[in-house]
Amino acid sequence: MMFNNLKEAIAKKIFVRRFKPLERKPIIFNSFVKEARKFLILLPQSKEMFEQSLKIVEFLKNAGKEISLIVQGDLLEGTNLLEFNLKPFTEEDKTKLGAPSKKFLTELRKNDYDVYIDLSFSHNSFEFAIGCAAKAKFKIAFNKKGAEIFGNFILPLEENNPLNSYENFLNSLEMF
Repeated sequence: MMFNNLKEAIAKKIFVRRFKPLERKPIIFNSFVKEARKFLILLPQSKEMFEQSLKIVEFLKNAGKEISLIVQGDLLEGTNLLEFNLKPFTEEDKTKLGAPSKKFLTELRKNDYDVYIDLSFSHNSFEFAIGCAAKAKFKIAFNKKGAEIFGNFILPLEENNPLNSYENFLNSLEMF
């Protein structure tokens, strides 16, 4: 357990140095979702949360947005997500520290996005590194350890009720 915490801390320090944290400039959020065209979304790695988070993806799809999804490969079975630009990952796409491989990050950074959304509640080095590396004007994440380093729009987190957190986020998106 202690070794895993050390691995996480080392990986996070590496990615903070490698990818500069966002500059803290005032941002006007009143219409960024309406104006944004390209979205990159990191879906949760747990099956239950993955299924609940798809409401956000569906909302953005219905709004006519171009969506790319970072998703754990084994969660794709039995879904209808093939209509999206998928960036699946497996354990082979992770380093010994649990961060994304150089190849995965290089592929991810080929595109610029208007909005990056981290729909996961967990705080591991893989998801942290994706948040730091994603090339997006707006980065949205739930209030979890490290999110303030890469996110410029932090959402309240209800760990005991993920569905409620996603519903609140959906309501926020509808306002913007």
